[in-house]
Amino acid sequence: MTGRKFRKQALMAAFCLVLVATVVMATATAQETGNGKKAVQKVSLLETLKKGGVIGWTIVFLSMAAVALTVEHALSIRRSALLPMSSVLQMRALIKKRDFGELRDFCEEDRSYIAKVIGAAVSEPRGSYEDVEDAMIETGSDQSARLYRKIEYLSLIGNVSPMLGLLGTVVGMIQSFNTIERTGGFAKPAELAGGISKALITTCLGLMVAIPTLVVYVYFRNKIEQLSTEVADVGEELMKPIRMRALREGEGEDANEG
Repeated sequence: MTGRKFRKQALMAAFCLVLVATVVMATATAQETGNGKKAVQKVSLLETLKKGGVIGWTIVFLSMAAVALTVEHALSIRRSALLPMSSVLQMRALIKKRDFGELRDFCEEDRSYIAKVIGAAVSEPRGSYEDVEDAMIETGSDQSARLYRKIEYLSLIGNVSPMLGLLGTVVGMIQSFNTIERTGGFAKPAELAGGISKALITTCLGLMVAIPTLVVYVYFRNKIEQLSTEVADVGEELMKPIRMRALREGEGEDANEG
């Protein structure tokens, strides 16, 4: 199974889990019975979500997207994907043999972060080792920026969800006040319950989605920073033989000129 197929199956599994949880989970609420006693009646989460209206379902959709993105990032933003030890060992062996042609081919086929960095260093002849370092730094920055842009969708969901919840609160309160106005100020609590329920449900949903999503976003942001630093260190270590050779050649040229 390829990595792409595995990610697709993981995303589909996450979507199904969220959908099943939405339908199956239930909450209990007390309602009045005919004899005046309170009985516990099961109210499904699905029925509760329906009271949130279109805004509530929009937040639920965002929660599914957040779960799917989290699963995808967990699979792609990890050390074994960005800094695989097998690739590091292969590139170290090729550099030791000074087989830069095969090293270029390997880096073009390998999609890892470290392969992109090393591939930029050996992709074309450089005037000096400083040019090689500049190419590695530039490519590393580009790869890091790409990963940061990738997780920005989590930040977007984490910031938009509570705003949607607030919008639902305003819409629900407007509905309740419209009911009061329509009844001439003598609205029954049951008549106001719909708008108040929408206000509270959408606010709760927005916060429930925003809080874990922002936590996950910060986690992946810190992980990208950590892995970027590790890739830079490993890249420098891999290119050390080339750097030492360049220094020796530079010292030899200086000696000949002297």
